[in-house]
Amino acid sequence: MGVQNPVIRFICCCGALEDAFDDSNYERVVENQGLHEPLVSTAENGFLAADEPPEKKKELKLNNILGFGMRDVHNDYEIGELLGEGAFGVVTRCRNRATGEVFACKKIEKGQMKRKADVEDIRREVQILMLLSSHPSVAALCKVYEDDEAVYLILELCDGGQIFDRFIDMGSVTEHYISRVFRQMVELVHHCHTLGIAHRDIKPENFLFSSKEKNAKVKAADFGLSQFFTTGKNFKSVVGSEYYVAPEVLNRNYGPKADV
Repeated sequence: MGVQNPVIRFICCCGALEDAFDDSNYERVVENQGLHEPLVSTAENGFLAADEPPEKKKELKLNNILGFGMRDVHNDYEIGELLGEGAFGVVTRCRNRATGEVFACKKIEKGQMKRKADVEDIRREVQILMLLSSHPSVAALCKVYEDDEAVYLILELCDGGQIFDRFIDMGSVTEHYISRVFRQMVELVHHCHTLGIAHRDIKPENFLFSSKEKNAKVKAADFGLSQFFTTGKNFKSVVGSEYYVAPEVLNRNYGPKADV
């Protein structure tokens, strides 16, 4: 038997059931934590081609790009095992040297920043995380570090695994359990839209359980494709992930409603 469409798998598991940046021509992935590769395109030219000419490196200002100053993350955190990796870097477990508390460290390589839009994407992701971190369904951004090599985001560690995997491991899932999980996801999307943020990559793989406990909270862990929106102004860029992208996104005329 072939590999089952992940949407079908998800349905089966569910039982029967700074300034806000304008939408850029280059909608890119900051880092996808080793999950499905998102669809990314320019507004005019379709999917990003590998031979698109990058901007000259010397024209990019990669020193203190976040405006928080240059600090060595290793002075405060001990970097541990690899948790995932994506287009722009890796996610590892890390431990605060002073308190012993464990977090996730998202390292975003500056060497992968070829265009001004790449830098803007990272700034925007950090800005969005700062706005959303107080919400109970978001893996909170705790600290930000930057050196000559990379940007480091110290995030709340969610070691309960993806929603997808949890449902598979449970074998059978009650409607009540599914409704509790789904409610948390919907409340997060509603909160994003209230703040003028479109997530643009909603899928089970982008939500993690905070712990392995049965009643652990669900946390959104990837805002690499999120964008600020203006009411009445639609996005044109094709973003999202296979099997989950909304039809209106493929038609290059969509707003925050594409999240649902």
